[in-house]
Amino acid sequence: MHLNAVAASRLATVVNQLSLAPFEGIVHCPADFYGATTIIAFSYRTGRTVDLLFHTAGCMSLSNGYVTAEGVSHPDFYDGFESTFASLAPVPDFMPGD
Repeated sequence: MHLNAVAASRLATVVNQLSLAPFEGIVHCPADFYGATTIIAFSYRTGRTVDLLFHTAGCMSLSNGYVTAEGVSHPDFYDGFESTFASLAPVPDFMPGD
């Protein structure tokens, strides 16, 4: 799926607002049976690209391979990024093997 420039800019804005602070405490995440990951690729007019890995199951997270924003107990992840992503690129309601 390709986003138009306006939608991509909207998604980039919420990504840039994510907290990178580590969560400290006990975490209970939903089971992750599939290891589902979505690759988000941004390309710029300069030719530069940035790839992000969105771990969409269990404890959700977003990583560029060096820095990870964890969804655990960070409202900006669920209220900002995850809800914006879902509105722009809805995840199908099935899992592999269904």
